[in-house]
Amino acid sequence: MEPSKIRRVDAFEKSYTPNGQNTRVAAPNSPGTMSQRYQRFRSSLQEYGNSASFHGLRFVTDPLANKPRRLIWLCLLTACLAVLVYQIVDRVTHFYSYPVTVNVKVNYNTTLQFPAVTICNQNAFK
Repeated sequence: MEPSKIRRVDAFEKSYTPNGQNTRVAAPNSPGTMSQRYQRFRSSLQEYGNSASFHGLRFVTDPLANKPRRLIWLCLLTACLAVLVYQIVDRVTHFYSYPVTVNVKVNYNTTLQFPAVTICNQNAFK
C-alpha cells in the first residue's frame, strides 16, 4: 500500500474514536442466548409495568395474577387503546375537513339615528 492511503485510513479511524484510542464494539447478538435475552426482556417489561403510570398495565404484567385475569386486562387495555386511536383519527379528520360553524351576514343600515347628546355641568359649585 502506498503511504498516503495508510495515512488517510489512520486519520479516519482517529477521527471517530475518542481521543484517537482504539475502542471495541460488541456484536449486537453477543450477550447471551436467545432465551436469556427473552428473560431479561420479560423482567424489564414486568418492572416497567409495575412502575408505569399507565393504569391497568400492572395488572397485565403482574406475574402473580392468574392467566385469565391477565388476559381480560389485556383485552380491556387493547379495546380502550383501539377506541382512543379511533377517536383521535376521527377528530383529526374532522379538524382537517374545515367545517363551517359560523355564517356571517353583514347588514348595512341606510339611515342612522343621531345619538342623544347630554351636556353635563362642569361647575364644581352649584
